[in-house]
Amino acid sequence: MSPDEQAVFFQEVLKCNRYGKKYDLIFRVMLGLACRVSELIGLTWQDVDMKERVVTIDHGIVYRKKNGKCQFFATSGTSKNVKRKIPMTEDVYNCFLKLETERVAGKSKVIDGYTDFVFMTSSGTPLYPANLNKALTQMVEKYKKEANVDFPGISNHIFRHSGCTNMAESEIEPNVLMHVMGHRNLKMIMKVYDTVRFDRIRKQMEKMDKRSAI
Repeated sequence: MSPDEQAVFFQEVLKCNRYGKKYDLIFRVMLGLACRVSELIGLTWQDVDMKERVVTIDHGIVYRKKNGKCQFFATSGTSKNVKRKIPMTEDVYNCFLKLETERVAGKSKVIDGYTDFVFMTSSGTPLYPANLNKALTQMVEKYKKEANVDFPGISNHIFRHSGCTNMAESEIEPNVLMHVMGHRNLKMIMKVYDTVRFDRIRKQMEKMDKRSAI
């Protein structure tokens, strides 16, 4: 999503769901951390250091078929879930402050040793990624119909893409971006996640005008 589309999503699209305030926190955190949806739903309060304003990511939680049945299980120790500490932006920190006020201790299920999830259902299970995607589709379609405007279809993973692009456009150093995204090299980031929009190209080229005349 472009910056304008992100603004419309958080200011207008989310209003098309009665749980919009809940989804606002979920997707702001995902956008701010540029994390995978499995890493988002796997976040526990032990991973969130409010004093130092740092989030530690070293695992994910997925819901897939395992041993013949669909179930939640952790993906810690995989090549994707590289351990990384990510400082919170002010927006992400404020989201966690709100989430902390809604925290219900002792309610969370235990998944492969992980519990006390930041985001969970009323029954204490982690969030279902498919349900998040379904909610996104419904919100966007309702917004398009009610506002009579076009808006791109979005999925969970779009927030990771957009978060990465936001960081790149804020001129975050490549090595820092690589750490935040959890990749061992920049190839994947440059090829897939870091979308280069024309406004960004113009901004970068305008730097040439600031050079001293040769």
